[in-house]
Amino acid sequence: MIKKIIRKILDRISPPPITPIKLAATFVFSEGIPGDYLEFGVFKGSSFVEAIKELEFAHAKWGNQNKATNRQAYSSDSFKKADEDFLTLDFKEQVRYFAFDSFLGLPDLEEMDLGHSRFRKGRYDFSEANFFSNVLSQTLLQKNRLITVPGFYSESLSNSLYNQLDLKQASIVMIDCDLYSSTKDVLRFITPLLVDGSILIFDDWYAYKGSPFKGERLATFEWLQDNPQIVLSEFASRGTHQRAFIVNFKFVKQ
Repeated sequence: MIKKIIRKILDRISPPPITPIKLAATFVFSEGIPGDYLEFGVFKGSSFVEAIKELEFAHAKWGNQNKATNRQAYSSDSFKKADEDFLTLDFKEQVRYFAFDSFLGLPDLEEMDLGHSRFRKGRYDFSEANFFSNVLSQTLLQKNRLITVPGFYSESLSNSLYNQLDLKQASIVMIDCDLYSSTKDVLRFITPLLVDGSILIFDDWYAYKGSPFKGERLATFEWLQDNPQIVLSEFASRGTHQRAFIVNFKFVKQ
């Protein structure tokens, strides 16, 4: 109880920073970017819960206040003549939340992924059932909007999975899978799901002492080389490791 009181006092003195997921949630709803939320590497669900809360808040704000927001953009006479369907349009349907994890911890490390003190086989293990319970106990999310996909990515992220999950677009993707090998599999899988304006959040962007030749940074560099139609613009950061980017597509001459 005392800790909560102290935290409230400290928050008033120094408000908590605006996080990448909060900015991303506001961005995708205010810009009308379609798609679900995907997180790769969920562990106990703390970042997943944060994402649900921010996205649900942003949906309530931007989905229910469009008419009021649009009214401010018109003079009184113009507003009366405007298309009522547009003025009341809910720019975004409800988001589904996908959790991809082995739920057994990290896999066997390939040679490329060796050398980091935190990354060991089996670390970050937490059962699928406990994750599901954790998330639902901390949010008001309906069960059918939380989808878990167990398994190591090299096996679980198959081409048939898109149809099995009716997965078509991703508005925000959180990549917290630590390793080059895992990130490579994730980026390959999400490529057809990305739309103009999708947000990618990398939780371990500067792991491996910030080396661009290891981990998530190397996997992303190679992915961009293989997909020259995709451009990443830095969007937000958190702490010393997390970085977020906006995805855009450019025209590529054949």
